[in-house]
Amino acid sequence: VFEELNYRRYEWKCDALNLPSRRAAERLGFVYEGTFRKAVVYKGRTRDTDWLSMIDKD
Repeated sequence: VFEELNYRRYEWKCDALNLPSRRAAERLGFVYEGTFRKAVVYKGRTRDTDWLSMIDKD
């Protein structure tokens, strides 16, 4: 898909408490890059967001 769409990077972000989502990303080859603390307020809760990525060189 990198070649087909000429992308260099894909990103996956999810609530830091959503471990099934993070594990799914890792199974697909995404690499954990870090956690953005207090990134979003959603339904009255301050949410940390985990960021993962896949780049064309991985």
